[in-house]
Amino acid sequence: MNDFKYQWHKLKCKISSFMHSALTGRYGIDHLYRFLTVIIYILLFIQIFFRVKFLYLVTITILIYNFYRVFSKNHQARYRENQLYLKYSKKFRSWFNLQKRKFVERKEYRFRVCPNCKQNLRVKNVKGKHTVKCPKCKTDFEVRL
Repeated sequence: MNDFKYQWHKLKCKISSFMHSALTGRYGIDHLYRFLTVIIYILLFIQIFFRVKFLYLVTITILIYNFYRVFSKNHQARYRENQLYLKYSKKFRSWFNLQKRKFVERKEYRFRVCPNCKQNLRVKNVKGKHTVKCPKCKTDFEVRL
């Protein structure tokens, strides 16, 4: 059994060393890669139930593009692609993070929207009427909890 563990450990070290040398100078993994990987998994899951050949082709295309991006040596182009993805996904990511924050802090705080600038504000969860001042536009407004 100890010999098997030793051989397994030796194999893991060889694979790790190979991957390290293969990825030296390459662009590597970024946010766009992770997003595309999730899309690939979703498409493969859909493939299991519906067996659509077109979806299989799309999945393989995205997978090849993902590998191309990871092993690319053109860092500037891959960086620009990732920044473009981050720019367009910012609105969704910020909305998702706000929903997560609202859920985590739901017992201590309530979230209200400023009627003037539409900024989300966090208000202590105390019953009654409160006057809230928006830190962004400095508008005072009434909140009832």
